[in-house]
Amino acid sequence: MYRKCDGTSSLAATCTVFDQMPKKDVGSWSCIIAAYVQSRHCREVIQQMDGMIQARIQPNPVTFVVAITACSSREFLDRGRKINAAMINLGLHGDIMIQNALLSMYAKGGSAEEAFSVFQRMEDRNRVSWNSMIAAFATSAQSCAAMGLFHGMNLEGIKPDDVSFLGVVNACSSTKGSASTPSTANQEILVGSTTNVTLGNTLVSMYVRCSSMGDAAAAFHCMRAHDTVTWSSLMAGYTHYGHAEYAILLYRDMHLEGIQPDSVTYISILNSCSNAGLLAQVRHFFMSMVEDHCLVVWPDHWKCMVDVLGRAGFVRGQRTW
Repeated sequence: MYRKCDGTSSLAATCTVFDQMPKKDVGSWSCIIAAYVQSRHCREVIQQMDGMIQARIQPNPVTFVVAITACSSREFLDRGRKINAAMINLGLHGDIMIQNALLSMYAKGGSAEEAFSVFQRMEDRNRVSWNSMIAAFATSAQSCAAMGLFHGMNLEGIKPDDVSFLGVVNACSSTKGSASTPSTANQEILVGSTTNVTLGNTLVSMYVRCSSMGDAAAAFHCMRAHDTVTWSSLMAGYTHYGHAEYAILLYRDMHLEGIQPDSVTYISILNSCSNAGLLAQVRHFFMSMVEDHCLVVWPDHWKCMVDVLGRAGFVRGQRTW
């Protein structure tokens, strides 16, 4: 009861009840360990785990999972390795719940090699197993390995979910250069298999950062749905790489789709027009932002105005244009 309450007082009450118990079994030890985990007292979790073993109470799989969760950081990874060794001695290392917890621990601890060792030894793998391993490779910037696992997951008949997709995209995003990005065929698998707009936005932004606007546009068109961020990201890419005409066309398509632009969208479109010296278009879009969409004018918007006026030879500001 106390363990399910929130706050320091409930943890203190749980500890008091535990300390006053004349006889402690695996259930009571597991509860106190879980209470410390919920309160994020990782050192105390490890101390209680040691105390449990010293009391000759054999932890069960749930206890081990709770303890492993507490060791899911670089700081406590060595202690997690010792817990792993203890599980092997007790013959519990084959439990899929424990193995998934170990995968997550090594991934968050920055040891993709040890995570993969656990993964390879697993006789049964579920979606959580595959996702944890993909996340481990993503953390260590091994994009090719993450993509290989993604394909292996499909071959094993495990249907990827949004966590799987996002893991692969994050893995590719962590490595600079187009060589690490998914191919066009993989875009269709990643984006076309999900309605998660956030995933698609991440993929589009990744390609923009890698200077691969063709792939960014392809990912954009693979998406089943778009939001303002999607349109603005691709528009910003076209602006950055000097394709003002594409940015303007994209803005018009966005309008036709009924997607409302925001202030970030207008920074991109105004910059595009400014860089191309399109004074009339800058005026049109600026007035549309203020009058049609009632958006607040940011300093970056004014900067675009000053820039295009300067390019056009005006010296007294926007009043004379």
